[in-house]
Amino acid sequence: MKKIILTAAAVFAFSFANAQDKKDGFGFSKGDFTVGGNIAYESEDGDSTTLFAPSLSYFVSDKMSINASLASLSGDGIESTTSFGIGMNYYMLDLGERFKVYSTAGLGFGEDITSFNAGVGVNYFLTSRLTLNFGLANMLSYQKVGDEDATTTINLNQYDNFFDNTSFGLTFIF
Repeated sequence: MKKIILTAAAVFAFSFANAQDKKDGFGFSKGDFTVGGNIAYESEDGDSTTLFAPSLSYFVSDKMSINASLASLSGDGIESTTSFGIGMNYYMLDLGERFKVYSTAGLGFGEDITSFNAGVGVNYFLTSRLTLNFGLANMLSYQKVGDEDATTTINLNQYDNFFDNTSFGLTFIF
């Protein structure tokens, strides 16, 4: 029994290592799956909120992915919420071999919240399978919480502090 378990473990390890070597260069390809997530911190008028959002993506082409995520939002003066999101990324520009600039749009649905966000970001390839994500800014956002009036924000060239609305994350490519 011990030999069977060790053999299965060796086969799994070899398969995983072999899968790591199949992708050459830096970038995404049609059919890639990614697992990752973002952490975002926002501070406004002394109140801060933190967002944690693991995600799964599938590349329908070399430049476009569809995404699904769960998000947990907590902070000062707000009730913690969890929501489900769907969206897409379009990789529109390569800045050298490792930097990929993308536009993003997504919808979020939760118990008391409905939202829409559109923005831009950058992926930096640490390896051919691991990227560091920087969500640079939401250019358009809509949010409706419970019975409150909906808030719509359009941010075009109105950034006072770059780090007020930036998200960071890691992504692993399968």
